[in-house]
Amino acid sequence: RQDGSFVDPFFGRDDIERKLLITPMDAMTSFGDDPLRMLRFCRQATKYNFDIPLYILRSMKRNAAQLQNISAERIRDELNKMLLTGNPDRAIKLLRITGLLQHIIPEFKSAYKMTQNAHHKHDVFTHTLEVLKKTQPVLVARLMALFHDIGKTVTRSVTPTGVHFYGHEDAGATMAKTIMQRLKYPNELSDAVALGVQNHMRLKSGGDDAVKLTDKALRKFKIALGDQLENLLDVMHADNVAHSEASSMPNQIAN
Repeated sequence: RQDGSFVDPFFGRDDIERKLLITPMDAMTSFGDDPLRMLRFCRQATKYNFDIPLYILRSMKRNAAQLQNISAERIRDELNKMLLTGNPDRAIKLLRITGLLQHIIPEFKSAYKMTQNAHHKHDVFTHTLEVLKKTQPVLVARLMALFHDIGKTVTRSVTPTGVHFYGHEDAGATMAKTIMQRLKYPNELSDAVALGVQNHMRLKSGGDDAVKLTDKALRKFKIALGDQLENLLDVMHADNVAHSEASSMPNQIAN
């Protein structure tokens, strides 16, 4: 007010102090009027690290299917904003918990709790979140991180020697491009992300000290990546340190 007093009919200041995010009216009504609000809600909770009451999480789950009534461009823009927050891993995790993710990127459904081999300490989905949060807040890098192992959902095999994901980088590149085209990403960006996904395994054989990587191999790698070299190196380092302790290679990219 002009007299300096503060009017807060929805008690928003109290919620901020409690780090609690709620809707000013009935959650089902708010989300039903505009389903995109659910994505904005997740983004704000992620950005400010606020808690969300259980009844609102349940409301989003009941309304999740309504995302099909929202344009791909609007969904894409909200996803981008989530990925560029300080907690992108929490954003994607929240999308899964609320059931929203299966209406945005249903390919991730089978990644949840999909076990891996001894090189990994997490399932495919949790490993993806670990890599995502360790990547710099650059959209193309975050998208590479998000999709770097998506191909594992269609290439998993079990043999007497263990669990394998042969060719997952090639399958993942194709899947990433398909997903991004569905979400109406520019071709230039989807091509860059697919290139990163397809090449994220190329230095793995070099070991932590990188001594097995020849100058010729590194030159070919640099030429292949072009302008995306630094972004992929960032993702590769995040991937290397997100493996099991015995398979982690924290020094490879620096070397």
